[in-house]
Amino acid sequence: MSNSKKNKGKKSKKVLDGINLSSKNKNFDSMIKDIRKDVIEDELKKGKEIENQSYIESRSIHDQIQSIISILFTIIVFILILVLIFVLYNNYLKKDLKKEIDVIEVCKDYINKDYGIKEDDVLTFIYNERSIIYNILKFDSDSITNKDLIEFSKYIIWNSDSEYTECIDDEYCLDTKKEMDIETLYSNLASYYDKEIKYLNISDFSYDLIRIYKKDDKVILTFKEMEYETLKHDLIKIDIKNNQIEVYFALSKRIGELYNYIGYKKVNLKYNKKNFYITHIETNKVNSD
Repeated sequence: MSNSKKNKGKKSKKVLDGINLSSKNKNFDSMIKDIRKDVIEDELKKGKEIENQSYIESRSIHDQIQSIISILFTIIVFILILVLIFVLYNNYLKKDLKKEIDVIEVCKDYINKDYGIKEDDVLTFIYNERSIIYNILKFDSDSITNKDLIEFSKYIIWNSDSEYTECIDDEYCLDTKKEMDIETLYSNLASYYDKEIKYLNISDFSYDLIRIYKKDDKVILTFKEMEYETLKHDLIKIDIKNNQIEVYFALSKRIGELYNYIGYKKVNLKYNKKNFYITHIETNKVNSD
């Protein structure tokens, strides 16, 4: 009994895992603090490492996004520059180039090109072909008729170097005649028209003083005895534009010893392959007396 009373009078010591919790051990508090400090430091260290890792990852993603945005921006700027160049070219540069080409195309008929044609060359052609130019009153190479071919043939043969011969044993012949091989005549006609001539219908014998007909492979021009005179042609003007030439004549008819003005004639020539060709003849008579 005395022992239990003694025991009741004394406070019991609390022990936990070998640690006396009731003991006022001075080192206990410091130990707890050390443990807490280590744990906190570890946690803070881990937190900082996680934070640093998150920052690094975040920074890396941000840099990648910035890089992608920069690349996309560069591509967009490049595309915009291409679009701007295309628009400027189509609206201004190309338009100006097309305008220059169109101006040249539209004005080509008015832009003179030097073919080296001199007035003396034209005068020489007129002199050599005066039998045609002085006698033909109307002609257009764009609508050649058989009648045109007959008229030209008459004066081609008449102006040729062949001799006049008397008509003998030829019912169609008048008094005298000149003749030319049909192929030679075709060649001569082509030299006036700048076109190939392969057919000529010679069947008109209605002329009283001059007659043309074909016999075998010859074309014959026959004449009665007559006096023949053309209108007087006074050259007024020669106008050369590129390879197109316009020649103007004043026409006069002799009456006695005087010449009376009766109108004018315009002859159009074309220069091609170093030759002149007759393209148009137009005669305007203002006085037929």
